[in-house]
Amino acid sequence: NKCSTLMPAVISIASGKGGVGKTFLSANLAIGLSKCAGKTLLVDCDLGGANLHHFLGLPPPDENIYHFLREKADLNKLIRPVKKNLDFIAGSSDVLGMVHIKNYEKSKLIRNFKLVDYDYVIVDLGAGSSYNVLDMFNASDIKLLVITPEQTSLENAYGFLKVAYLRELLSIVKNDRIFDLLVKQISFKSGGIKNISLIKDKLLKDKSEYLKDLEEVTRNYKVGIILNMIKKKNELSYFVLFDFIVRKYLGFNIEKIGFFPYDSFISKSLKDGNIYYDVVSEDKRGCFIDIINKIKAIAHK
Repeated sequence: NKCSTLMPAVISIASGKGGVGKTFLSANLAIGLSKCAGKTLLVDCDLGGANLHHFLGLPPPDENIYHFLREKADLNKLIRPVKKNLDFIAGSSDVLGMVHIKNYEKSKLIRNFKLVDYDYVIVDLGAGSSYNVLDMFNASDIKLLVITPEQTSLENAYGFLKVAYLRELLSIVKNDRIFDLLVKQISFKSGGIKNISLIKDKLLKDKSEYLKDLEEVTRNYKVGIILNMIKKKNELSYFVLFDFIVRKYLGFNIEKIGFFPYDSFISKSLKDGNIYYDVVSEDKRGCFIDIINKIKAIAHK
């Protein structure tokens, strides 16, 4: 496929916690996109524990995002070809301070991801909800969150979405006491804002001029969910449950992007140095293709 002359669709893949298969999905969705959608760049943006290269069957690269951020290397020179239509930029895992990059470095990354000559850029973010992860997630054209059918995964994913969404709201309430209120609310790990209506009530009372902006942010805040490691058909109900929780407490809808079944063959393909997408059965590959078709449809809206 010929690369578009337009800016690429930047797709961030995040998770509220580790161990949900985020990096596995990032790698294999990038491979699928490169085969049936267009020229794709895969970026390992886990700045503290980068290991995406393993899922591509590659050895640890000599140069990575550290060299772009701290040594002013040209981003294009860090791009490593993987196969036809698929290239890769490695993350950093052994450099002190890389987990907490500065705001200008974060902006530099986001800006450059939007300038590369590709149809799609998949950004595999680190687990958790540091400001770096939240801001790169929010700056993306397509935001994807990976969950598994477990209560802890739902709780962590909801916590991630809550702070990511509130982080987005902070951009409309600067330098006043509403800003301070939201910052304090974000600081609670298990408490804080239970329902978006609480913010709206506060805005109506004290800063009604912000209400229209808040409603616009809420209307435009779109997140896709991928449910991974499904073992039983009834576990698909986690889609409905998570959607209900997000609508009730945060006020926006999530989009069901697709699901992927649990497969013990994943660890074997990793040990053998094979790319899972290339060696898996047709029905399992079909799950990737369903997700890819959803991503394509969103990208071309």
